[in-house]
Parts: sequence; C-alpha cells; structure tokens
Amino acid sequence: MRVFASAGVATGVVVATAAGGRVRKTAFTDVFAQRDGRWQAVSAQELSLGEPTGSGAAPAAKLPPNVRQDVDAGNQAWIDGLEAGDAERAVAGFAPEAVSCGATGACVQGAAAIAGVYRDVLARFGRASEASVRSETLHVDRDLAYESGQSEARFAHGAVRAGRFSTVWQRQPDGHWKIYRNMGLPAARP
Repeated sequence: MRVFASAGVATGVVVATAAGGRVRKTAFTDVFAQRDGRWQAVSAQELSLGEPTGSGAAPAAKLPPNVRQDVDAGNQAWIDGLEAGDAERAVAGFAPEAVSCGATGACVQGAAAIAGVYRDVLARFGRASEASVRSETLHVDRDLAYESGQSEARFAHGAVRAGRFSTVWQRQPDGHWKIYRNMGLPAARP
C-alpha cells in the first residue's frame, strides 16, 4: 500500500482457482482514508485480467452495442475539453453523481465538482497542446463497464500530466454509458 498523508492506495492481483481448474485473475485498486486514527475503505475496483483459463473457460462475451461508442465519446470529450480549455466539455462523459479520485487518493464527487478540478488544472497550466487516452481493457458486467488504460495531457512550458486509470462506466436510464467512478493510478513501477 502506498500512503499519501491520510490516504492510502493498495493495488494487486487476485488469482482464484475454482473446481475443475478454472483460473480467474483480477487486478484490484482499493483506496483507504485515515479517519479518527483508523483506516477505512472508501473505494474499491476490480478488473478482470482476461478470460478465465483452464477447463470450462467461457467464450469471450460481446460488448453491448453502444458501450464502446459511449466510452470512446466520453474519452474524446476529455481530450477535446482539455485541448479547448473547456472544463465542462472535459467532463461531459461523467454521470452527475460520479466520483473521481486522483493517484494521490484525493476524491471529488459530482460532475460539477470534477469540472472544478479541471478548471483549476486549466487555470494553472492553460489549454492542453495535446491530449490522449489509450483504452486498454473494457469488460462489461450487466450495467457496469470496467475500463483501464493510460491518459496523457501535454501543456505549455513542458508540463505533462500522465498516468494509468481505472474507470467504471454505468449504463444510464437512457441506455447510454457515463463515468460512474474514475481512479487515477500511480505510475507503474519499472
């Protein structure tokens, strides 16, 4: 676990073997906050690391028709918003009640508050000269989709904000997908 003042982030891999030899691997990221001298869990995410292996492995599941489209559109809104200097546009892919946590474990709740964080970033660094999102995994479990990957934003004077992310998308009542939980992850160790 990495500790940042009163926040801690634990990451790892769980390997579970079921009867019949079926093996399932998942990566987890848990965020803890120290409150009243005790560590309390405030967020947990688990992502599948591929399809189960061994006898009885299930075939790869197909994604719902619009999940990839909505995820790509939400990620593109983030890119376009940072490049345009428009915080509201950058968070267009977030659900109104979304929670976003940085790699330090600091979290904000609500799309309006998340936009405020991006307004602060844009006020500090200016518009991004270039931004990108590389979505590496996407797994759907009913009305939740788990995405992980890497993002980067380059600003004037050589400033770069880059890192890995783990995002949970939630199917909304209108059938579209919005970011429900977003977690910036510490940089990978060499």
